Parts: sequence; C-alpha cells; structure tokens
Amino acid sequence: MDQEKQLEELAIRITEHTGVSLEDASLAIMNVIGAFGEVAKAIADAFASISKFVTENKELIHQWQANEKRKKEVRKGWILNLDTTKPSQVMMNKPKFIVRKVVY
Repeated sequence: MDQEKQLEELAIRITEHTGVSLEDASLAIMNVIGAFGEVAKAIADAFASISKFVTENKELIHQWQANEKRKKEVRKGWILNLDTTKPSQVMMNKPKFIVRKVVY
C-alpha cells in the first residue's frame, strides 16, 4: 500500500510539472520500473555468464597468472638505461668544474 501511495504521489508531481494526464504519468512510471527490472535481469545474466566462464576456465586462468608472475620475475633482472637522451640534448651542457689556465 505504501509503495502504491508513493507511486501515485510521484505521478501527481509529474502531472503538475509536465501537464500530462495522471494515467499517462502512471503508465510512464510503470514502464520505467519495468525497464529497470529488465536491466537488473541483464546484469544478473552477465554475472552468471562471467561466473560460468571463470569456473570452466579456472585452470587456464591459473596458468596465465603463473606466466605473468614468471614474466615479472624475469623482468626484475633487466637493467635499463632510463636516460636515453644524447649528451647534446641536456639543458646545461656546461662543464661542472671550471679549470683555471695556469701560465708558466
């Protein structure tokens, strides 16, 4: 009963703001509720299919995870030169220590 009363109040608000009839507003509300139900059902079906896929391919997923872990361990040993700029690309390419000329 409380839910029907809330739906009726919502339909009255819609009629006040838009000027459509009360029956059309009630029908629109019911259509929206039905659409939300269909969306919820589609989401539930999607989760069910994902769950089914995971259970069917559990061994493949474990193999993939182990392979990724192995690749990460191998890549830890790689030494990469992070500074790939040419010396001429450095902003301040001046000598750091100025050598004074010594005259004999």
